[in-house]
Amino acid sequence: MFETDTIRSAVSTAKSYFPEIQALYQRLPETRCECSRPGVCCVYLPEMTFMEAMQWMEILLDMEPPRRIEKIKKIVEFYLVTPLRSVGCPFLENGACTIYPFRPFACRAYGLWSQERGAQRTRQSIEDRKSLVKQWERFGIFFPKQWTGGEIDYCREATWTSPAVSDTDLMRILEAIYRTDDPLFELKAEFENALHSDFSFLVTTLVLGYQKAVLAKYAVIKEMVREKKEDRIKSYLKKISL
Repeated sequence: MFETDTIRSAVSTAKSYFPEIQALYQRLPETRCECSRPGVCCVYLPEMTFMEAMQWMEILLDMEPPRRIEKIKKIVEFYLVTPLRSVGCPFLENGACTIYPFRPFACRAYGLWSQERGAQRTRQSIEDRKSLVKQWERFGIFFPKQWTGGEIDYCREATWTSPAVSDTDLMRILEAIYRTDDPLFELKAEFENALHSDFSFLVTTLVLGYQKAVLAKYAVIKEMVREKKEDRIKSYLKKISL
């Protein structure tokens, strides 16, 4: 399972591939959001490739210690309280992305997919949420009904200056980004299979260890749902240090 030394080594290896990923990003038209609620689509962290996760990890490692601790706490909190509630992307501040040049493909492509494909993805998100609810119910955790309901509609407010890309074009770019993971195939497979391509799960694993991260999430969610308390999440966050 992932450890700090493993990740530092992976970041060191991945750096040489970051320019290739950035070049692939440039094949996407730059989007502009005309939404009256900027950042509303950033309530969850997107799935990402392992190399994209290493880009974010390098950003964390380069931060000054106080700032790094602040971000790590937000990321761990995100992991522990999701799916009961979302605290929003840890890199979102005052409605703006603080790592905009390094946002992953999923963020960049949002609004570029066709409305048909976007609606399909929204429907899939709703089904995934229902499935997740059922999984938690098997452990005796029953979420409030308001959580199991809505899902924001796919964005219709994004605009772009350069010619639009087709869904096929988007898939080709995504596949090319995905292939940059190949030099770190074993870590890529572990990130996908054990951590579900979830950056917050990765960071929490580095902080707590894999098994404790899983158990901590269950304990936090259970306390929040059954006891309406947040003592555990506060305790975990308080203990986080470099």
